[in-house]
Amino acid sequence: MVLVRLLYILINMIGQILISHLGSHQFAAGALITTLMNTVMVIAMSSIISVSIIASRYYGSGDFKAIGVLLRTSFMISFGIALIACFLLWHITEILTFLGQPPVLFPYISKYLHAYAWSILPALWMANIHQFCFAIQQQRLVLIL
Repeated sequence: MVLVRLLYILINMIGQILISHLGSHQFAAGALITTLMNTVMVIAMSSIISVSIIASRYYGSGDFKAIGVLLRTSFMISFGIALIACFLLWHITEILTFLGQPPVLFPYISKYLHAYAWSILPALWMANIHQFCFAIQQQRLVLIL
């Protein structure tokens, strides 16, 4: 797990180094995009982390029907969270204008985050599946996914 986090940090650092060769505006946009993506995903996934804890309690007590209800509910909650996140990312230029960011960065940021918005729902659903697999002690499935 630590190695995966270190690789993630290394990939982001190498990406920022490569972007810095394109220019100062692109570098600033890349840094802002990375910050926005991480913030959106941390906030969006914070409610999903509890799925494994609750599902493992149900699994331990043998209440498999409750696990199914929990999984369906978490998928629906993920859908709602994804809609909110997509809406915010789709209107990111207005939000960044309100926050006082330079408009010269908006073309880079809006194009990237509009494309990124489409990945939020699948990422949240994958996190739900991961949490479910952890709860029922099937971590090998997570490695395959």
